[in-house]
Amino acid sequence: MREEIIDPEQNFRLFEAMVAFARDTGVFLFKDPLDGLQQKIELVKKLQSFSRVHAEEII
Repeated sequence: MREEIIDPEQNFRLFEAMVAFARDTGVFLFKDPLDGLQQKIELVKKLQSFSRVHAEEII
């Protein structure tokens, strides 16, 4: 299994571009797109660490 290298700066720039596009198209009229972002980041990190551990057990 290939481990992908995650570039936080590139991911954040992509996220900013998606938010700008969503605001321009009217998707985020009332909701703050950053609401709950920290919890989502922590969840993704937990899932990634779990998947790495599980993959190592399989191999």
